[in-house]
Amino acid sequence: MTAYRLGYARVSTTDQSPASQLDALNAAGCREMFVDHASGTTTDRPQLTRLLERLRPGNTLVVWRLDRLGRSTAHLIDTVTGLGERGIGFCSLTEALDTTTPPGRAADVRDHASLAACGYSPGVSVGGSHGPVVKRSRRASRRSLPHLWAVSR
Repeated sequence: MTAYRLGYARVSTTDQSPASQLDALNAAGCREMFVDHASGTTTDRPQLTRLLERLRPGNTLVVWRLDRLGRSTAHLIDTVTGLGERGIGFCSLTEALDTTTPPGRAADVRDHASLAACGYSPGVSVGGSHGPVVKRSRRASRRSLPHLWAVSR
């Protein structure tokens, strides 16, 4: 049986573009990608349902960020746990969580989900065709974090 990486992207409104998510999923080697245009709290996400039905043991579900998959921390934990029980891997690109690797299997998805629920983001976003863009927090300045400014140029 061949193992495939299948990607899932979600944007909250039809006015938003999933392009940066799809670029990241494509770069991560996803064979197929499924996109929903729905709020994260919406239970009706037909493409996610279709993706979950399509996944087979040995496959990996890849998302750009944890909050793209789960409606809540509890839903996210239940979904990832259910995938593991079915022999399906899970990978979140932004949080660098990959249950198909030894460190990823050892990591507790609840810790990552809790960080995502609190709005934690590692500060690196996909910058389209220009590569990663390092963002600084509002309190950081060129003087306090010169190495970040050097990377972003």
